[in-house]
Amino acid sequence: MLDLLQNIGSEIESRCLVSKTKVDYFLLTITYEMATGGQTSSSQDAAIEDTTECVVRPCEPCVRNESSNDATVFCKECKELLCDECKKPHTIYRPGKHELVSILDMNTASVVAEMRGSDICEEHGMKIEFYCEDHDKLCCSTCVLMHRKFDHVYEIASVAEEKYQTLKKTLKIMESATDNIIADCKTSENKLNDWIANISKTIDKVDEMKHRINKLIDQKNNTAYIEASSFKAKELIRILTTQESFTNIKKEINRLSSMFISDHKTPVQMYLFAKQVEQSQKRIETSINEQVKRQIFSRTPVSYQAELSTLLENEKAIKNAIMNPLPVQTNEPAPSSSDDTSALFQELTLQQLVSMDIKQTEGDEREPFISGLDFMPDGRLIAVDNGNLKCLILNERLQLQGIPYKFKTFAHCVVCLSKYEFAVTVGNKTVCLLFVSPDNVISLITELNTTSLFASICCITRSNMVVSAIFDPRPVRMITVDGVESDFDCVEFPSKTYTFGESASTYVQCKNTLVLTDYHDNTVYMYDTVKGTSRGVTDENIQEPCGACVGPGGTVLVCSMKMNCIVHLTVDGDVIGTYPVDMMFPISLCMNSNGSILAVSNGCRSKRKLQLYKLSPAFKL
Repeated sequence: MLDLLQNIGSEIESRCLVSKTKVDYFLLTITYEMATGGQTSSSQDAAIEDTTECVVRPCEPCVRNESSNDATVFCKECKELLCDECKKPHTIYRPGKHELVSILDMNTASVVAEMRGSDICEEHGMKIEFYCEDHDKLCCSTCVLMHRKFDHVYEIASVAEEKYQTLKKTLKIMESATDNIIADCKTSENKLNDWIANISKTIDKVDEMKHRINKLIDQKNNTAYIEASSFKAKELIRILTTQESFTNIKKEINRLSSMFISDHKTPVQMYLFAKQVEQSQKRIETSINEQVKRQIFSRTPVSYQAELSTLLENEKAIKNAIMNPLPVQTNEPAPSSSDDTSALFQELTLQQLVSMDIKQTEGDEREPFISGLDFMPDGRLIAVDNGNLKCLILNERLQLQGIPYKFKTFAHCVVCLSKYEFAVTVGNKTVCLLFVSPDNVISLITELNTTSLFASICCITRSNMVVSAIFDPRPVRMITVDGVESDFDCVEFPSKTYTFGESASTYVQCKNTLVLTDYHDNTVYMYDTVKGTSRGVTDENIQEPCGACVGPGGTVLVCSMKMNCIVHLTVDGDVIGTYPVDMMFPISLCMNSNGSILAVSNGCRSKRKLQLYKLSPAFKL
């Protein structure tokens, strides 16, 4: 595949340097698309006609014979590449005159200009000059008369140059991707060998963890039982006291009610009775209202119940938590996902689905500012309102679901950890782990106290998160759901610290790549956490980069705040595309689990928005 891409790329370069005709550019790029789409019908189609002197080409008869020899000559009559062994029988056994030229002299105009008839319309025998996008068909001047009623008929000369440049750029990305796949294969082989070598050690660790888990559960159960017994004794006293108090109140109500039995009272008597009842009534009403506000019985919450029940619902999750399983070999194609590398080669189109103007509502002390976003597996969107210290759950129409959760201080960013759990970074050196029920009730699981202020947050695994640190020489760190902090030992960060809004991070798990944006340097840094390599990516469209998230196929999507757009990058630093958004100063974004929906928020005062976009591959001419 890599050889095919290199050959096709060299073919396009050769055409540009020698013939200089835009029609040839376009026809060759159409041939390229057929090749990359798997539509080549023979080895001769795969072998490219022309070459430059720096490219080695295979002998075409040898390719058909499933062997491999380098071509040394080119037959101008048969348009065939030949090696030294094949050129002599070629002139003997094939009829006609054979003019052989050295492979190094193929760049002469008489050789390169020949298109083998690919520039002639098969139906009318005329030169191809147009392209109908509606039917994906190359047309001559006669064909175009039948296609003139369609809107998307283009003169090849007008679109060839742009097409050529686009495909040249795509070839570079594809070649880089194949290099990454080869490197990933070698890395995977090493990891597999390490896994096999350490299997017994891993099992011993699992047994040790099992013993510790059982011990912790037993201790927690004993503690919970003791606390529950103590709580029961106190609650029982309170309940009995309340019951006795209101039994006496009921007796008093019955006594007061008896005063109204007789209807033969004088007006003076009636007035005196009313005043007595009125005084008692106020006291009784006060007691009743106070008691209504209290619960007769409130049970002690068990903090680990929601987490355990969520884990136990999924037997597969327990097995994976104990030990990562080996991949199962299969000839079936892998299911598509957001990590599917086939999506890497295509630009995207963003179709706006929903747009919501973010306005201050009743109870808001400040203008809302959505500083963090993430999708839950079921499609619900979690949004963090930094301005009003809130966390909201929204549906696919961006409608509020349930009651927002209120934090004690400013919240910054959010990441979904599982089906019902998520984490939020807040301003007092804390990470909050929260639980949201299917009916959108948010409750706090625990608070993790940290050594630094954290802003952006994303996942490496379900239990390990990546956070960007504020006022810390280590701008990106890791933290587990147990609150254990650690650093990226193989990564060398810029020798500077960031404050809020000056950087953000994300992690591309399938590429082992850490991403860090630098707002003031207009740079996106890519760090390979396995190899320890790094690169700083700059581009005219990367201006004041801020929020970032993982895109389709292990790519990266970055908010370019100053340019009001989203920049699409590979982890190697190639710019795949730039996508304008209908808002000023985009600042935060996230993609759903299947890579079909993108949520974006902005930071423009009085014009703040939250929008959903449909992601789909861009149609290419």
